[in-house]
Amino acid sequence: MAAKRYRSPEHRTFHRAASYTEGRSMKRSRDERALKRKSTFGRQVAAGEWAVSEWGALVRLWDLGLPVPYPVQIDGTEILMEWITWR
Repeated sequence: MAAKRYRSPEHRTFHRAASYTEGRSMKRSRDERALKRKSTFGRQVAAGEWAVSEWGALVRLWDLGLPVPYPVQIDGTEILMEWITWR
């Protein structure tokens, strides 16, 4: 297994995040406001959104039969997936 963990808010910057998050909507307006203000809570929300988005993409691609790691589980900002090696 391999775990991908998004970095803590103190050690990450989402450069050019707008181009990746364009068109996404938030369920809670509080989260959306925090994202726009780039507060500490907003950065936590952003990391969670990135993880959820990547999880969704992995699941969709796996279901289509494409060669991506099997998505095992998501826990907060950590994604556990199959480890793939090339020989």
